[in-house]
Amino acid sequence: FTQYTDTMDYLRDRLRHVYGSQVACYSGRGGELWDGSAWVGTSKENIKTAFRESREIKILLCTESASEGLNLQTCGVLINYEMPWNPMRVEQRIGRIDRIGQEYERVWIRNYFYDGTVEATVYQRLDDRIASFESVIGELQPILSQVARVIEAAAMANDVKRGELIAKATEEINRQVRSHEISALNLDELTAENAEPVAEKAAPVTLQELEHTLVESAALRDRFRPHPRLPGAYLLDLHGHWIEVTFDPKTYDEHPNTVTLLSYGNELLEDVLNLTEPPGGGIEAGTVVRCSEEAAWPLCAYCRLDEARPLPTLTKLVDCLSSGKLAPLDDSRRCEIERSFSTATQERIAQEEKAAHDRRQAVLSSLTEEIRQLLTEAAYVELALAANRDLFDEALPLDFSEQAYHRLKRHKVPFAGALKVAGVGLPRPRPDDATYIRLRDSKKDVLRRRFEAIHTKLSERLTALMAAKTAADAKEPLVSTARSLKIVCYTATTTTHRTEPNVAPEAM
Repeated sequence: FTQYTDTMDYLRDRLRHVYGSQVACYSGRGGELWDGSAWVGTSKENIKTAFRESREIKILLCTESASEGLNLQTCGVLINYEMPWNPMRVEQRIGRIDRIGQEYERVWIRNYFYDGTVEATVYQRLDDRIASFESVIGELQPILSQVARVIEAAAMANDVKRGELIAKATEEINRQVRSHEISALNLDELTAENAEPVAEKAAPVTLQELEHTLVESAALRDRFRPHPRLPGAYLLDLHGHWIEVTFDPKTYDEHPNTVTLLSYGNELLEDVLNLTEPPGGGIEAGTVVRCSEEAAWPLCAYCRLDEARPLPTLTKLVDCLSSGKLAPLDDSRRCEIERSFSTATQERIAQEEKAAHDRRQAVLSSLTEEIRQLLTEAAYVELALAANRDLFDEALPLDFSEQAYHRLKRHKVPFAGALKVAGVGLPRPRPDDATYIRLRDSKKDVLRRRFEAIHTKLSERLTALMAAKTAADAKEPLVSTARSLKIVCYTATTTTHRTEPNVAPEAM
């Protein structure tokens, strides 16, 4: 991995003299191969496939464009030729090879630093525990995000202050790592204490079942042809255009720039389903019944007519339709099906309303926490101004106490409102805090611009918080009290429709 494409170009020209076509590149420019006389472009997909399958390419030179979304379990060595300032970016790189399916018992990682640089000094002073992948998960992420700011501040400091700044800042980061004393937002607190986890359910329709239904369908099978080059993929005839699709996530992962994953949530699947005509009418008897009603999103369920029992999967639905066991849709059976569907609907609505409530609370908590962090930064900016003031500046006291927050009230809007939202418990300012150390040596005009930026952000976050609270207080139900329940009775070839408009919930 390199940070810059210039470095990648330098390395590839050095390595090709020894390794020739075994070297390839993966960057924002795409993929590149050595053909014996020049570097030629190719798709990233071809590079990734050839490298993972160990076909010729043994060394892959990458920029940051490969640090996410590229899975290289077949690779056993990672060299960070240029280290980013943020350790979490390093862990993203490591995650490309240190993942499920890794073929080697041991993987080797080498980190190179430019001798005598600030980043080399900072990394060397950090505790070894920070280098483990488990450490950057969860609570330590907010701590490690400080490393980049420390490197930036140290790089801008003069030679006299640089050593002291690095020593204090890295010791503070190490202390926080060792004690886990962080003030990051705890997502566990966003969940109500008495909330019960929703039991996981198997997907009612698998991608294999969806593939079988569409590809073998009498209405759609003529539109699908096997892909001439990619096993597990198809050519789909849609409105006169051939589109390369697959139902297999693995095939899509290997060829993301070639095929489209035909799955739920993809607008292409909706276009395909819209090609089919709705069923016609028929007798009031069948093997299954489809219940549906309109809400914030369509609600639908299939039940066996002979048992009035919901069908959990598409496979069960296909088996039931194929059985040929006809049953009448009389009033008694219809009422039984309605009750079953109503119960399932209410359970689903309750789940969705709880999820919507949790999302609203998460937004409120996130905005409140961001306001608290902006207030803390504003207090440190004013303390940095106080440390650098001269005779003509406002007489701000260099007071590291809770009064640093109260003094912000003199600016009125938006600070007074933000302090009211934040409440009590803001962290006490400290002269050894990494944020203050970073700001302390900044010029006064830089600090004033920083304060103005905080002023603008606070106004925006307060406005967003008020809008979120208004939306939370005025939440609308997911379904109306008057519904339109539609029942369609299906056999393998015929259907019949029964519609009951404006059915009240209590009547169901």
